[in-house]
Amino acid sequence: MPQKNDYILRPLLNIRKQELLDYARQTSLEWVEDATNQLTDYTRNYLRHEILPALKKPYPAIEDNLLDNIQRFKQTEVLYRKGLQYYKKRLFNIMNGQLHLSVLLLQKSGIAATLLWEALKPYGFGARQIFEVEKLLMADSGAYQDNPAGTFRVLRNRAHLVVTALSAEKAGVVVIEKVDATVDFPEGHLILKLQNDGQNESDTESGTENINDNVIKKKGAGLKIIADPTFAQLDLAMLTFPLLLRKWKPGDYFYPLGMHKKKKIARFLIDQKVGLHEKEHIWVLESQQRIVWLIGWRIDERFKITPKTKNVLKVHFRDHDHTKRKS
Repeated sequence: MPQKNDYILRPLLNIRKQELLDYARQTSLEWVEDATNQLTDYTRNYLRHEILPALKKPYPAIEDNLLDNIQRFKQTEVLYRKGLQYYKKRLFNIMNGQLHLSVLLLQKSGIAATLLWEALKPYGFGARQIFEVEKLLMADSGAYQDNPAGTFRVLRNRAHLVVTALSAEKAGVVVIEKVDATVDFPEGHLILKLQNDGQNESDTESGTENINDNVIKKKGAGLKIIADPTFAQLDLAMLTFPLLLRKWKPGDYFYPLGMHKKKKIARFLIDQKVGLHEKEHIWVLESQQRIVWLIGWRIDERFKITPKTKNVLKVHFRDHDHTKRKS
């Protein structure tokens, strides 16, 4: 369980309960506790109330050791992420919307399974498929492995493993590899570009007519905020490419702009009174398994522009009829 997960903070995670009880007593604070914390029906409570006390008898210092290990694991995570970024720069190469992985570098790395897992999990490959994909490193050109949904394929093509969508319609996923791009998908297309300060949206290539009334000047800056729901203005520093453009699915959630609590997209669409026939045509933009924009409806709070934003990615959605959706 991390101390920080998006907007969820757990500042007391490494402090023992007894220390908190002592502090509350010393400062005359009323102690309030969820009654379910005492129920051993939950695995975490069973470990806390049954297993840990039993382990303390032969190993009195087990709590201290666990806390020390947690600190080491946190530092190990930092090393892991830094090492992963190093390998990503050398191994991961996106060409024509397809991820290319060097077979030779994977073989030499000594950690091929871990690197393949990090590379392929955004494409729907599970742990079981990773071991099958790893076999492709020793296979002949033309060998392949599909993900369980049958939407993406890893193909051994000479010196590379190439990740490709089997069909844009079938996969419902489009890979966006760079900032300046125009991306076609079944519902229309997205235009991505960096937004310059003071840019007049009516002069852009978007084809949107007379939207100046929907443009709001940001105080203290030359940036124009676009109120049109077919536009998304995003903090580029918060995004990690490649981005994925895909259909929304049950279980998806995001933090709607203006909210600091997550909300399931299904619930959001119900609240917006979106009909069943419309839901079938709604897509999301995703960065590292986090939804950035429910396209045509609402961006995610985590990716909004702020006074600290240095670079803004402007994304414009145009459906096939060039019609605007209601917010």
